Parts: sequence; structure tokens; C-alpha cells
Amino acid sequence: MPIYKNSQAKINNAQKGLIHVAKARLGLTDEEYRDALKAYGGVASSRDLNQEQFKAVMKHFQRCGFKQLYKPPGEAHSRGGCATPDIARLPRAKQGIMYLIGVTLEALGKSWAYADGIAGRMFGIERLEWCDKEQLQKVMAALVYQQRKSPKAAKGGAK
Repeated sequence: MPIYKNSQAKINNAQKGLIHVAKARLGLTDEEYRDALKAYGGVASSRDLNQEQFKAVMKHFQRCGFKQLYKPPGEAHSRGGCATPDIARLPRAKQGIMYLIGVTLEALGKSWAYADGIAGRMFGIERLEWCDKEQLQKVMAALVYQQRKSPKAAKGGAK
């Protein structure tokens, strides 16, 4: 398997998810989405994007009005009064679930303090990053449940 430079490494599943969150929030049709991938990333599918192409596509989506509340590891964070966990410093086993929690919080329009509160109510743990992997998975399940019953998530169609 070839070794890629950092910018040439393929994007991970959380980044693919973020692209699809942007697609949904912008209300893009599948055709418009594929056109944007081709024009700004040079690919037909998000699974073929590398890090550099991902940044170009996300920059385009942001120019179109997508607001990303959560910044991926390595980017500057700004959350008035609520410190964003430094995901890159966490054990590798917890990084993926923390990234997904961040994406889900963004979709819900909630801050990291909201997830800290869930961890506090469920486990008596003050900070989310102090949870173990199983506890993080339970917090993620609670966020997904909240997302499903949220009026924002139900905009696409009522049950």
C-alpha cells in the first residue's frame, strides 16, 4: 500500500459524514452535489476525496452558506466559554467517536457543553473526554435519539 503525504491521504468516514451534512443543510440534489464534487474536488464520489480536495469542497459549501460549528482536529477552535476537547490528544480508540459526537452536536446546533451535561447526567462525569469508549458510545446514542426527535431533524418529513 502506498504511503500518502498528509494532504493526499483519503478522508475518513467522519469527514464523509460532514460532507453529507453540508449537502443536506444546503438542500442540494444528488446531481448538484455530484457536480460540486467534480468541480471542486475533481472526483465523482466523496469516498475518492483526499484531504486537500475535501478542504476545497468544504470551502465551496461554506461559501454557499453551510456553517460548520465543529472544527476537525488540528484546526483552531472557538466556542465562547465552552472549551472544545482536543480530540487529537485523546487515545486513538476514542478519537473517532468524539469526532462523530462533534458532527452530531453540530447537526443539532448544540455545544460541547451540552454533551458534557449528558455525560454528567448519565455517568456523573464532568467532562466528555474523561468518559471511556463505552460511555462515549452511550452519549452518542443519546445524541442520535435527540436528533431523531428534534424538530430540525424532522423537517424532511413527518412520521
